[in-house]
Amino acid sequence: MTEHTPPKLELLGRRVGATVAGTATIYLVFIGFYSILPQVFYPASGPPKDCETEMPNLVRELRDFELSQMDSPDPPLKQTQWYRSWDRRHRAIRASCSRDPQLRNAHEKSERLRHLTQTSLLRYRSRQAPLIRDIEAAFR
Repeated sequence: MTEHTPPKLELLGRRVGATVAGTATIYLVFIGFYSILPQVFYPASGPPKDCETEMPNLVRELRDFELSQMDSPDPPLKQTQWYRSWDRRHRAIRASCSRDPQLRNAHEKSERLRHLTQTSLLRYRSRQAPLIRDIEAAFR
């Protein structure tokens, strides 16, 4: 009896298929761990917080952060991390703010303020700050 040996193309196809399947499996495992571990060790929300006490703190921190970042050399990644942290805390009080229409309205407006703040800061850094530096350099 003669053994059937697959042609070279079939062997190549099997190798490519095995490589693609193996890579996809490794990718899915990595992404699974990457998304689950932060949720386990750094939960997005802690115990429920009171909207009436936490909301003024969040808005104050947002305004202070915007002012501190105007001339700060912090990279955009650090700012993004700060905004994500703020967003997590903001989401944590959503349920507490939902019980009263006035608080719910304030919660929605604070979310709008947060996005406007980030946009304003990005615009300032990309458009206004270079102009200010050029003007100041002319007088040195």
